[in-house]
Amino acid sequence: MRKINILAACMTCMCFVWAQDVASFQREIAEKAKGLEIVGGGIPGTILVAGRPAFPLVAGRVGKASVPVAAAATFEKGRIVALSHEDDAATNAGELKATQYYYDVAVRDKKTDTAYNLLAPSKFAGVFDKISKNTAKLNLYGVSLDTLASTTYSDYSDKNNSKYYSKNSYTEAAEDVVKKFKAQNKKFMASAANDYAAVYADIITEAPVSSDKSHAFMYDVPFYQMVFKGSVPITVQSINLAADPKEMILKAVESGSGLGYTVIDSWDSAVINSNSPYFYNTVYSDLKNDIYKNAKALSSYYNSISGKHITGHTVLENGLRETVFENGVVAYVNYTDKPLASPAGEVAASGYLITEK
Repeated sequence: MRKINILAACMTCMCFVWAQDVASFQREIAEKAKGLEIVGGGIPGTILVAGRPAFPLVAGRVGKASVPVAAAATFEKGRIVALSHEDDAATNAGELKATQYYYDVAVRDKKTDTAYNLLAPSKFAGVFDKISKNTAKLNLYGVSLDTLASTTYSDYSDKNNSKYYSKNSYTEAAEDVVKKFKAQNKKFMASAANDYAAVYADIITEAPVSSDKSHAFMYDVPFYQMVFKGSVPITVQSINLAADPKEMILKAVESGSGLGYTVIDSWDSAVINSNSPYFYNTVYSDLKNDIYKNAKALSSYYNSISGKHITGHTVLENGLRETVFENGVVAYVNYTDKPLASPAGEVAASGYLITEK
């Protein structure tokens, strides 16, 4: 009997492939794997298996969930096997891997088959070196960072060094990565960026436009945009993915943020079963008329406030929102289902009015 020793990992590997002879490859592997004993050590890492020709080979346990730690796929005439590698996972105060999950919004429960781990902040520099080296070959002039720019967490994986027990050290490590990209004269796009990343961004997408609806707040105000608008271009969360697209457009007007959309070229049924179910209602040909209509309706407004800071925001007595920009442009936004009076005239229900002081 042959033995394979697997060193557990947390760095996510990805297998995206397209080919035809998957079934024969699966049968061949199943036959050759008979009598194979897997000797594991540590906590398994996760491989993200995507695409019909990709399939898991070895599963590990993360809590009650089974996650792939080895996977295989076909690609054109070739065959690929991916193994999770060195242990780069952050741990919580209970000395357990800080396992994360995607959530099923419909039932408000985590999807246990989507478990993944967070990267230890001490590994950020090494990841930057790999990304920098690989992107240099592609002559890319920009980089987009998602969770690195918008997430913070502590890490207790190193018991001999308490540096990353504090989230402040995470922000320092993340900021160092962003600075290195900027030092290479690369454009930097950040999603819902925290301050340590936002100040370096050339554009911020998915900017927050509301609170968590806690009882501590009476009103939502565009505080994020009040800080960054005028210093860096900002877009709201994807309008076509919003629960109420019309309200998201009103949020964009109130905050002076650009319109944001998530689009794909063509539909694939595999998108429905994706572990990242964010591509519903995203086919460009279905959206282009709405995108054009909304962009045209607001083009003069955006031209007038381009590069301008917000100098005032008020919730009027009747509930109307008033946003004032440094050049005197004023946006009145009405979220109610009836017309409301403003100092510049009536604002239609679920509508807006742009004027100047």
